[in-house]
Amino acid sequence: MNLFSEFPMQPLSAWEAQAKKELKGADLAEKLNWQTPDGFEIESFFTDLPAPAWETYLTDSMVAATDAFGRNWRNRLLVEVADEKAANALALDMLNRNVNEIAFDIAGKAAQVNLETLLAEIMLPFCAVSWRLNANEAADFLQRYIAYAEGKGYARENLTGRLDIIGASDDLYLALADVARGSSLHIAVVATAGQTISARWATALAAAYRLLNHAPQPAALLPHMAVSHTLTNSYFAEIAGMRAFRLLFAEMAAEFVPDYSPAALHIAACTGFEINERNQKDPYWNMISNTTQAMAAVIGGCNTLEVTPHQKGIEPVDSFGQRIAINVSNILAEEAYFGKNIDPAAGAYYIEQLTEKMLEAVWSGFRKMV
Repeated sequence: MNLFSEFPMQPLSAWEAQAKKELKGADLAEKLNWQTPDGFEIESFFTDLPAPAWETYLTDSMVAATDAFGRNWRNRLLVEVADEKAANALALDMLNRNVNEIAFDIAGKAAQVNLETLLAEIMLPFCAVSWRLNANEAADFLQRYIAYAEGKGYARENLTGRLDIIGASDDLYLALADVARGSSLHIAVVATAGQTISARWATALAAAYRLLNHAPQPAALLPHMAVSHTLTNSYFAEIAGMRAFRLLFAEMAAEFVPDYSPAALHIAACTGFEINERNQKDPYWNMISNTTQAMAAVIGGCNTLEVTPHQKGIEPVDSFGQRIAINVSNILAEEAYFGKNIDPAAGAYYIEQLTEKMLEAVWSGFRKMV
């Protein structure tokens, strides 16, 4: 049996006629099209449209960002450091569970942290180590951390991870990037912010542009730049927003470094949820949003994925909550095979149209800010 002869392709006019019949003559756009929170309209059905020109460019950049067929992203876990020995034991345990980025929260205590104890048996060239700390601690701590690593015989270029700095200024980012030169550490981390998905990415793009414009040597700063994004439950919009931002960031960065590739941008995604009456009574609701948000981040092209434990902010996070959080990423990569496909959204007409609209909205918002 030949399915194509049994079920021939129908022209768009046939679909429209059938839809009008089903809707008894009602306006198709009014009834079926989606008015998004970002302020643009998405059609309800699509025909066999050619892929947009940017699609191949985006897919090729994702190929360039990985060493093998498929996609790689870092599975990140945040560890709050109250006691160095206990934090080290947790980090080592999680590294054995396929976590490949440990983020230590040392805000307010960076000067007192004993790196020998905290990082004992952690092989820095083989995993990413990140830090959350205050702006007034950052300069001294970064110098101490790099000195510690080099004292252990680790080459500077093998250091990966990022600094999430609370209250950092552009001048601090530039100074830290100079200290981190030659490493793969992300120092200038621009966060997304705004009411809608397009507004969030436009804000991040504008902040990155201002920082690069302020830098004496933009080419030296770019390798140390990353964007941090807290996800929402707007599944398809999150996919489109991340894909659009990668393309627009490359377009913007090319003004400073002409051969900049979209593959060079590091996007760090973190799942998020608001505390409400429902999940306060049953925190397991957050597992569902964590999973769908993580899927959107991976399909959108994130480089780091941090799944927030479903109990956070509701009750103390325990080992079960941490294990479930890191296993969301593990299951997507190893059992759902998201790690075996370079660009899963390529060729999906709906996501392509949504990405087109997002490209326009983010760029328009960016132009208004700069």
